[in-house]
Amino acid sequence: DCFANDFPVMPLGKPTSEITLNQFFLNASLVAAQKFTDDKNSNTNATGININEVDSKIVFNGLDGFMMCRVAIKPISINSWDSIILPSETAKKVVSLLDDKGEISIVHSGDKIRFFTSLESLDHFEVTGVASNHKFPNSESLFKEMPKDSYSINATELLNAAKRLKLFAPSEGKPMVQFKVEAENELTLFSQDINFGKDGCEGISFVGYAEKPLAKAFNIDNLIDVLSVVDTKNVNFFFEENVNRPSFMVPQTESEEENMYSFLLTSMFTN
Repeated sequence: DCFANDFPVMPLGKPTSEITLNQFFLNASLVAAQKFTDDKNSNTNATGININEVDSKIVFNGLDGFMMCRVAIKPISINSWDSIILPSETAKKVVSLLDDKGEISIVHSGDKIRFFTSLESLDHFEVTGVASNHKFPNSESLFKEMPKDSYSINATELLNAAKRLKLFAPSEGKPMVQFKVEAENELTLFSQDINFGKDGCEGISFVGYAEKPLAKAFNIDNLIDVLSVVDTKNVNFFFEENVNRPSFMVPQTESEEENMYSFLLTSMFTN
């Protein structure tokens, strides 16, 4: 016996930022970034999705201890936009309401954010939630300084190899997969469970050549999550031999302008 008008609307305050986005691209961005968000991160500023404006694009960042997802889309319109952190739970609610067509506007006042569609829309909705304008870790500089060495790898082959190798990953602790390049144009992946005396090995060909051999290890679950989002035939894998420098996976497109996704992977160790 209740109607929508019976419930008060959460006050937003005076909006300081406003953008309009395509619902389809907002949905894709929130889904991807939320998958890589760690709700239990000790850094509370990294427990949500950072939404920021960079070079006239709206960038969504999801971050945990070992990897980061960066999704950049063009807004339909932008008035002004200040960086803000959207809680994962709010993102899930918004995603559940989004369509694959039409527009949606977003405004925020620093501590609250509102998503709303046109009043004339048949599926009109508004979602208002608490947000954070705390400083998100400075990640943009990392993506602007990606390593020069790179390989082009078939995304489906790499994903399937990672799924098979997970069967041989340690049953306790963080499952790892090792990347090694010991021969020209061939990437070898290893996974081993010492406790149960089992190991797996996969070989994948690639395009490109680096002067130094590659030897790095990543969380295999993180790798599978990344490759499950990739929507292109091949990915470019950028790396440095230095253990303190992260590696990157970027879907291979005809031009940088066409690409939405970039992923940062932190090495667990190197040999």
